[in-house]
Amino acid sequence: MSLKEYKWMASPGYIDELGVYPRVIDKVGWSYTCNELGYRGKTWRSDWRNTILVLGCSQTFGLGLNDQDTWPYKLEQLQNKQVINMGINGNSPTHIFKQMVDIRKRIRPMAVVVCWPDTMRYYEWHTGENHSPAWDRTKAKDSGLEEYMVRETEYIETQNLYLIDAARYMWVNICPYVELTWSKTLNYATDIEHIHQIDVSEDTEHWGSKTCDKAAEYVNEQISNLI
Repeated sequence: MSLKEYKWMASPGYIDELGVYPRVIDKVGWSYTCNELGYRGKTWRSDWRNTILVLGCSQTFGLGLNDQDTWPYKLEQLQNKQVINMGINGNSPTHIFKQMVDIRKRIRPMAVVVCWPDTMRYYEWHTGENHSPAWDRTKAKDSGLEEYMVRETEYIETQNLYLIDAARYMWVNICPYVELTWSKTLNYATDIEHIHQIDVSEDTEHWGSKTCDKAAEYVNEQISNLI
């Protein structure tokens, strides 16, 4: 894979001076492999027609898990196809939609899978950063903008639900498209499959290995039914 050719896919905050890739980054109790585009996993093969693209946030990235315990890795074992983990910690529905548009314009994967995060998250186009009113509430309170942020939350949620709905049409007649979520709020507002958490990772918050088994098995079944 040419790094220059696929630089448009690079993860936000990616720094290309970090060294030799893929490389293993050690954390307390877990470690992960990082490739040259800043995503989790090994260097990609550009065999897109035999590749499943997976998008999402830290649940997809696998925060607190070793590589082999993440659900995209487990899906790869079940499908016996390359599965690319494009999960970004803190990712928002807005930015995931942007990722999809960029992908749709350039490549045709075997399948696209999205694990949608909470609809309160949003993407700042002018800074290239993901945010959430919940994360910003303390700052908003200090600046007297808390009431504005509460109103803004309704706007953000409405926009994200629209983008999630629009994303489904992007892949019609292109490739199988599968959705799931960890967010109960999103599950209540849509028909997207909610994966119930049955264990936790090393950070005690994100999906553990057993929950990732459930997610991988669900996605594997859906893809198999659609192909």
